[in-house]
Order: sequence, then C-alpha cells, then structure tokens
Amino acid sequence: LMDRNLDQLLMCAIYVIAKVTKEDKSFQNIMKCYRTQPQANSNVYRNVLISERTSQDQTVIIYDTHGSLCYNFTSTTTTMIISSTTPNSEEEERGDLIHFYNNVYIKQMRHFALRFSPSSGSAVVSSLMFILLCLFK
Repeated sequence: LMDRNLDQLLMCAIYVIAKVTKEDKSFQNIMKCYRTQPQANSNVYRNVLISERTSQDQTVIIYDTHGSLCYNFTSTTTTMIISSTTPNSEEEERGDLIHFYNNVYIKQMRHFALRFSPSSGSAVVSSLMFILLCLFK
C-alpha cells in the first residue's frame, strides 16, 4: 500500500470498518464527506495508483540520458522512488478509489479488518462503531 495518498487510505479504512461492523455507509457517502474537507482534491479519488511502478522488492534503477545504467539499489525499506526515463519503464495502472479498494486494498487488509467484526468478540468493536456514528451524523 505504498505510494498512496493518506486520504485514500483513510477513506478505504472507514469503508472497510463500516462493512465489518455492519454500518450502512456507502463509499459514495464517504467520498461525499471527503469533498467537504479543505484539502479535498478530486484526483485523490479519481486518479488512484492501482499497480506500482517498481517491483515488490522496491528496486530503484537510474539511467543516464544515454540509457546506460548509473545506479541500481534494492531494499525492502525504500520508500523513495526516483523518477527517470528508463528504456523499459513500466506503465502505471490508475483507476478510481473504488477500483483501488476492490482490487488492491481489500486483498491486503481483509484479514486485519475481520478482527473488528462483531463476531470477533473484541471490545474495540463498540468503540469503532461509536466513532463511525459520530463521523456520519
């Protein structure tokens, strides 16, 4: 879930918790609330990164203007992606926030989110339901 806007992740988190706690909140409603925020930007929910530019192991490769390899670094903790024109650069796949949620977010967060379902017996569930009710009054 790297290289995502924090607002994108927050909207997805609100929606998944609403789903597992059986709150009747649509993604459209969550995005409507987001649009009232001062930092709101339509690109945040209309132009979302679906597939990443680099491989999962975060390889950063820099080429010079002639296409010769200048630098190659692989790290699982790298968060900086250096933009450069590479001979075989991959295209980014982009879509809307709901597409991102269905195809990326929920696949990675499903097991974690299910811990907050009422059937899990967690005391955290009632707190989350209270927070959701306050958010959407």
